[in-house]
Amino acid sequence: VKVYTITPEGKKLILRFINPLAIVGDIELIQNSKAHNVVEACSDVVAISISNTVIRNKLLHDPIFMKFLLENIANTLKISTRFTALNLLYPVEVRVASYLLSISTDSNGNMYKGDLDA
Repeated sequence: VKVYTITPEGKKLILRFINPLAIVGDIELIQNSKAHNVVEACSDVVAISISNTVIRNKLLHDPIFMKFLLENIANTLKISTRFTALNLLYPVEVRVASYLLSISTDSNGNMYKGDLDA
């Protein structure tokens, strides 16, 4: 799954790639805001949706769920920081290699699940 934003000039700016199992919309949930980015499947995806009403009425008061959400947001921040460094500090060849690695599969068709450290 690819997460990107559209710049004021109309260009796609890829923010990150998400591998299974992942959560999307956690920041928007906490901020009670609309989606900031576009999420696009690059291959077949199975998704589970939980309504905001259920989350707000039941799960936001659950310390285990909140810890899980905090860990996910912290991981998103870590990945975002790495991706920003990759985009700013490395030449296009390294960025293309990183992208190819992020969408690569092994001989059994399993998606690569490692970190994209430069």
